[in-house]
Amino acid sequence: MDTVEAGGLSVAKALYDFMNDEALPETGLAVERFWDGLGAIIRGFAPRNRKLLDLRDTLQARIDDFHRARRGRPFDIAEYERFLHDIEYLAPEPPDFSIRTANVDDEIAHIAGPQLVVPLSNARYALNAANARWARSTTRSTARTRSRRMAGPPAAAATTRCAACA
Repeated sequence: MDTVEAGGLSVAKALYDFMNDEALPETGLAVERFWDGLGAIIRGFAPRNRKLLDLRDTLQARIDDFHRARRGRPFDIAEYERFLHDIEYLAPEPPDFSIRTANVDDEIAHIAGPQLVVPLSNARYALNAANARWARSTTRSTARTRSRRMAGPPAAAATTRCAACA
């Protein structure tokens, strides 16, 4: 793989070219400033990332040892959960809390409906999400929503087909 040195980093040439030629020009950010800033961020977080990766390796080794020591025995979910708490893989359940928000679009704040995030690579998921949102956003009445759902999705959505969905 071809690499380029930028900001103290070794960057894949394809990524370097993309950033410089396509992503950065419209931002008003100088190419050198971007790479220097990215390099500084990566170097700043590297020690913390190393510690987290080491912790992950330690926890995985302990989990592997736990399972090896119990090979052939019936799985005890309560014992396993206690073990995960003991090694601090699982944290205690936090107390209930609430969150307040401001400056939220009306579509989200005042119109009840599913706020779904779905992979567009699966057309069936995307279609189901669009239909679910449509059914809820066209009315605020539960009874009317039920009757609309029974009537079916919008005609355009109902006729959408793709090879992946078949």
